[in-house]
Amino acid sequence: MTLNEKMLEDFRALPTEDRIIVKIAAVMYEPFQTTQMVDVFQRYAKRSLDNVEIKNKQKELVKRGFLNTISHQYQVNQTFADYLLNAEFRQDTTTYAQIMVVVQKVLTAAYWYGYTSDAGDRIFRDARLAYYSGMYGLFKENYLRCQQANNKKYTHEYMLEYFMPEVFDLKKVEFAMSDTRAFLLSDRLNFTLSDLNPVDEYFTYTIEYLPKMSDELRWKTARQILQMAFLRGDFDLFDKLNKHCDTFSPD
Repeated sequence: MTLNEKMLEDFRALPTEDRIIVKIAAVMYEPFQTTQMVDVFQRYAKRSLDNVEIKNKQKELVKRGFLNTISHQYQVNQTFADYLLNAEFRQDTTTYAQIMVVVQKVLTAAYWYGYTSDAGDRIFRDARLAYYSGMYGLFKENYLRCQQANNKKYTHEYMLEYFMPEVFDLKKVEFAMSDTRAFLLSDRLNFTLSDLNPVDEYFTYTIEYLPKMSDELRWKTARQILQMAFLRGDFDLFDKLNKHCDTFSPD
């Protein structure tokens, strides 16, 4: 049993209110203050827990490894947060979607940004929420904005590795919803082919997935691969993709 598997087992054994706090923190992702957690908790759970009660629970969750402390704030264990949402989001979409709606509403409050980190963290958070929610337009907007936020952490390479890792993982690839998946596959292939790396599992998967893409993303991806194959002088690859393109010619 891996550490994340053990933590998931421990998480599911937590009292209901503690599980809600961890779920909220996993959606927030960035550092938060106790007052912010109280606000989101009460709006989502419709239960009245004051700052002292929430703070005591947060301290216990720190001891158990679900939360970390950063200065005067708390933050979810991000490795576990990703594991948790990957494990539970599709099975409990309603719960997480409701939490996301509340978090987004609370995030508009001016006080939220008093002690938080820079804009890059917030844009990344929004890209992550859109990724899980399957909101392609919002995901793409924040995916690109994050790279332009003048933040050394959220480089193009970092964003791509987070959402579509270099090491092919079918479960991870297919977790992304349709257009988001197509967008990320195209971006991953751009890195692979522009660096003249050998054709890999991403290419094979993308060829098979092309017919399922929306017209715009399908033809963008197909043209991209054709162009890169031509520049590489890889005419076997060029011909292979052309045969697939013939199947869904717009004419």
